[in-house]
Amino acid sequence: MTGVSSTSLASWAREHGFGILCIINALGEHFVVGPAEEAQAAIEMAERGFEAWTWMSESQVRQYLAEKGFSASDTEDAIVLARDWATTMSREPLAPARSGPS
Repeated sequence: MTGVSSTSLASWAREHGFGILCIINALGEHFVVGPAEEAQAAIEMAERGFEAWTWMSESQVRQYLAEKGFSASDTEDAIVLARDWATTMSREPLAPARSGPS
């Protein structure tokens, strides 16, 4: 793990009030952002195929953090941390949420 990952995702989430999770599955790498206290519940729901948070690409996470006032280096640190603690899932179907009606 890198130096930025010397603390846990949980402590980062408590400090910032929200968590960023990196999920890797058969469809690729995705990030989810949500309230800090719901991070573990979101992982457990995703493992069961339920969508708990909005799935984002790396560029969407970067934009989200910029809108929250994060500097470019703080944004990079957050993404590195999420990747260092990434969760890999092998179950299908686990896909990003669709927008609009089915």
